[in-house]
This record gives sequence, C-alpha cells and structure tokens, in this order.
Amino acid sequence: MTMSMPYASNVLQKLHAVAFTYPAIDNHAHALLRPENRTDIPFEGLVSHLQGEALLKDAPHTLACHRATQQLSNLYGLAEGSSWEEVKANHMTTDYTDLCSRSFVSSGIQCILLDDGLGIREMLQDIPWHDQFTQSPTRRVIRIEAVAEDILRKKVFTNYKDPKSALITFTEELKEYLADHTRNGHAVAFKTVVCYRTGLAVPPKPLDLESMELLSAFSRFYSEHKDLPKIRLQKKVLNDYVVHLAMDLSAVYDVPSERLSDRTFSCIV
Repeated sequence: MTMSMPYASNVLQKLHAVAFTYPAIDNHAHALLRPENRTDIPFEGLVSHLQGEALLKDAPHTLACHRATQQLSNLYGLAEGSSWEEVKANHMTTDYTDLCSRSFVSSGIQCILLDDGLGIREMLQDIPWHDQFTQSPTRRVIRIEAVAEDILRKKVFTNYKDPKSALITFTEELKEYLADHTRNGHAVAFKTVVCYRTGLAVPPKPLDLESMELLSAFSRFYSEHKDLPKIRLQKKVLNDYVVHLAMDLSAVYDVPSERLSDRTFSCIV
C-alpha cells in the first residue's frame, strides 16, 4: 500500500499538468463585445443570470462572485483581498484588447467554436476578430432558430402572399443558408434551443409542406408577428419543423448538432 502512494501521486501530478496545460477547444463560446459596447451590459452578468436591480445588488454577494473576484484579481494583478468594486474599476480602465489577450493566454484556449446567435449583433465582434487570440481559426456554430428568425423577418414576411408559398420560400432559404455555410467550412455545427422554446418532445417524423397543421401554424405565426419589430420563433409546430430541416442537413453534410437539451450534447472535435 505504501509503495503505491508515490505512484498514485505521480500519476495525479501528470494528469494535473496535462489538464491545465494541454491546448483546449472552447466548444460553446459567444462573441465578445466591441470596445465601444464594453459597458453596455452589467459586469455582474459574468456571475449571474439575475436581471435589473437584483443583478447589481444581490449578485456581488454570491459564492460565484466571491470566486470570480479572487480569480480576476489574480488575472489583473491586483492585491490579494481586492474587492469586487476594485476588480470592476480595473476592468473598465484596462485596454480592451490587452484585457482579452490576457484572458485567452491564461485560459490556454487553442480554438473557439462560436455561437453568434446570442445578443445584439451590432454590439458584438465578428468571428475572424477572435483569431488574434488563438492559434487555430475560430469556427462558427449556427444557432438555427436565430437564422430562421432572420430569414422570416427579411425574406418571407416582407413579401408574404399566402401560407404555402411563404412556407416554401422559408424552407428553401433556410436549407440554402445552412448548406452554404457548412459547404464553405465556416460553420462546423448546428445548435438548437428548442428545449427552451417549445420543449424536447419533437416528433420523430416531420410534417410535410402539404400538412394543414403546419400551414395553419405558419399562417397564425405570420398574423401574430407581421407588425412586430422582432420575431421570436416559439410555436411548437414550426420549431419542430426547423429542427427536422437542420437534422436532415446535418446528416447530409456530416455536421454535428448540439444541445437539444442540457443533457444531450454532441462532442465537436
């Protein structure tokens, strides 16, 4: 027993060294803010999903924030025991590019797989901008609901005549977009947030374009959203339809799909 202890200790040391030094792939990242927008989102959002006053007042007292304060103090070179407010002040006054560079160097990230479908795009850096901090080029993970909403708003609702022709246009445009962005190598995976929108009970057999259920749902969705500035795809029949379209193309182009739920996650390598 005593002879195995040094061996076990040596193995753990080697495992620790590999875990903390081997180049990592961040397989689910989001785009960084532009420098001019760095203060548009509360810094407390780093440690909590709270909103409004609760985020600013309560989040700094959580264990996550205390942990982040210690880690960021080390990253920023602040004195031991620095407060959250001191960390925030340093964050706001440090050169933005230098701040990003320091963060990436310490994380050991080799490559980023970036989901750019979250947030206000005008506030976010584009995908190639992130390459300056990694040794391998950044690749895109397509959030299919965000693409579908964009196509509906820009190409379908602006020239709507009837449910069937509009649905055909939507289907063709979405298929073409997903196929083009996988063929050119810019996108390496599809992602769906159907679990958050309409649930995981996606039927195994998709509805076809002749389905009255699908056409009726599409017509109601148009009536509900045609005068709104923003479209949110959250109607079960349509969400299921979009998932099936993406899964079919995923099989054709051998592109993995991620996060049907928090427990279903395809590895992307």
